[in-house]
Amino acid sequence: MAESCESVVSSIVTSVVSHGQVKVPETPCQEDAKTSGSPEPILVEDMTFTKLVPSLERILKDLNKSSIHHDYIVALIIVLLAEAGFYPLLRDSDRSQCSNLKSLYIPKNWKIESTGMYNMYFQLQAVPHIKCKLFVLPLGDELIVSFYPLLEEGVARKGYSMMVQTLRHVNPYSTDLSGRYFNLKVLSHSFKNTISTPARSDILIKAGVMGPSLQAIPIELKYRILKMLDARTLTKMAQCCKQFCALCSDPQLWKSLIQRDFPNFIRTNHKKMTKDRDYYYQDYMALIMI
Repeated sequence: MAESCESVVSSIVTSVVSHGQVKVPETPCQEDAKTSGSPEPILVEDMTFTKLVPSLERILKDLNKSSIHHDYIVALIIVLLAEAGFYPLLRDSDRSQCSNLKSLYIPKNWKIESTGMYNMYFQLQAVPHIKCKLFVLPLGDELIVSFYPLLEEGVARKGYSMMVQTLRHVNPYSTDLSGRYFNLKVLSHSFKNTISTPARSDILIKAGVMGPSLQAIPIELKYRILKMLDARTLTKMAQCCKQFCALCSDPQLWKSLIQRDFPNFIRTNHKKMTKDRDYYYQDYMALIMI
């Protein structure tokens, strides 16, 4: 009972994956880390003032002397999306031309010059049939970044957005590319927590692909995890979403909790409750009050 939900999830998923029962799609940065013996930074958050991450160094070659500070942030966002497995699509293609971080590019017509807005499509490498739309709107020295997975027949039912204060991360007057960026660890963590990680999780769940989130693991593992929790934690888990509300209301789950926590309990009252879940749930609640 003392174990947290996160530690239970981690230990169970690690155990199952290590025995080859399931395979979790790796992000490109994980794949590059296996093949790279170089001490060069792999992730944007690991960059220094003297060394650019190779993927960003490559994509900045597509910019020119007339590029503004917003362009440098959006180029960085393309790299951050690629670190989570999202690669840019060509306008007239359903397939990305990128295969890894080192082959990144800035799509043609990525920016509407008359308005300064950015509009691009992306594809999660592990689920290529689902497209995503990146829309970036400049407001002075700030950018509103919005990312929409097109989950329902090309329609976005849910999106993720955040505000980026450009001058907190880009020095437009620096002549050195590596010195042009700063505070990228903060931006990288915020972007991944707000946009790329939840979007990736939603797509993997929609596609039925194993992923690194609690919702994306097989239902058998979910039940195994829930059986390790106490009643208080289960009631909180039931409030997370409809799926976990249904799982935490399963009568067999509460029956197993009674057998685990009160092995000597013998029911003497066989009065039926309105719901099967209530039948065992009420028994458990009564027992912990004794």
